[in-house]
Amino acid sequence: MAAERTALHDLASVMAKVPQLIVSVPGFDRCAAWRTDEVEQALVAAEARLGDTGGVRLRPSGTEPVIRLLVESPDAALAAEISRNLSTTIAGALATGTSRSSPGGGPGARPPRVAGRG
Repeated sequence: MAAERTALHDLASVMAKVPQLIVSVPGFDRCAAWRTDEVEQALVAAEARLGDTGGVRLRPSGTEPVIRLLVESPDAALAAEISRNLSTTIAGALATGTSRSSPGGGPGARPPRVAGRG
């Protein structure tokens, strides 16, 4: 910015604003298992539906007992549908507590899921 002598406003003008939905799925405990195959499959399906036009971000909160889910898409109705589907799937995983690995770490733990356009 300074090297090019360009204002932040001008640099930001090339960024496209798209609707974002942020959902907090309650019931998360650092010891709970929520990264199930079903959750992974739902994430892959959501990413496929969004294509290059949006993204999904999913992570445990560092301050609250919730899973943070962000869905971003130029189509607000599609973002809402994907958000509902994913939050239901995650809530189901939290209720059953079955997973291939622990989200809090340990042997075989998966890193937080960050997907979408970058």
